[in-house]
Amino acid sequence: MKLTSIELWPDGQNNYLPMDFNDPRGESHFFIKNATGLDADEISAQFYGAGSKNYRNLKVAKRTVVLKLGLRPNFKNGDTFGTLRDFVYSLVASTRTGQTQLRFLNEVDEIAQLSGYISKIESPQFEQKQELSISIECINPMLASVFVSAVSITGVDLSGFIANDTKSTAPHGCTMWFQVIGSTPSITIKDPIVDTSWFFKTRYLSGFTNNDIVAINSDPNNRQISLFRGSNVYNIADSIQPGSVWPIMFPGENIFAVEEATKVSIFDFNFFATYWGV
Repeated sequence: MKLTSIELWPDGQNNYLPMDFNDPRGESHFFIKNATGLDADEISAQFYGAGSKNYRNLKVAKRTVVLKLGLRPNFKNGDTFGTLRDFVYSLVASTRTGQTQLRFLNEVDEIAQLSGYISKIESPQFEQKQELSISIECINPMLASVFVSAVSITGVDLSGFIANDTKSTAPHGCTMWFQVIGSTPSITIKDPIVDTSWFFKTRYLSGFTNNDIVAINSDPNNRQISLFRGSNVYNIADSIQPGSVWPIMFPGENIFAVEEATKVSIFDFNFFATYWGV
């Protein structure tokens, strides 16, 4: 992941703190001298389901990002080291929820983001080099893309299709949208190649009927399964069958199959690229 800058955005605010990694023209008020907590320092295997075996997802256990910033006031415009520090203090305090977002950029393109809480601001005032250090305790330690990525599903055969993720470096959830084109008692997703014992199955009351829409979201922070029938929307998490394990996408090639391939069609498959670190 190539990065040129990081932006700190307090939740709900339009103002932000720009921080550059490389500022050869010396125009930035804040430049990053050092950053820690952006790698995969501590990895844990988190349980996420049990079928014929126990399934664990490798994740960064926790993340504290510490950004050490150099301060560069524009004295001609009336800036001082004190006014730059005050800007940071007031910006951090402006969030209504306490949350702050770190956005990682390559030039003008936003690559990934992290959310968390400011836990410490250090700014020694009697040092020769004026610096400021910001520590952020991250809520979700995995870096996620700002924008959703779509899997190409045009003309796919649901009895076995490939979902490629060429961006991520870490496993993550996904969202699949199915339309029922023929009555079926259930919808079952399987892996026909790598792990043939894995499955995710939903069986709803008297079954799914023509034109039902079923959305399966396996994002670990927002897992849900919804049924759209006519103008009504139902949460049908209780329809998930015993032994089912939520679908997880891995970096590279993923192969899925739908057991009821002649009874449903898929019209959307998306995910947010996820990263171990930068």
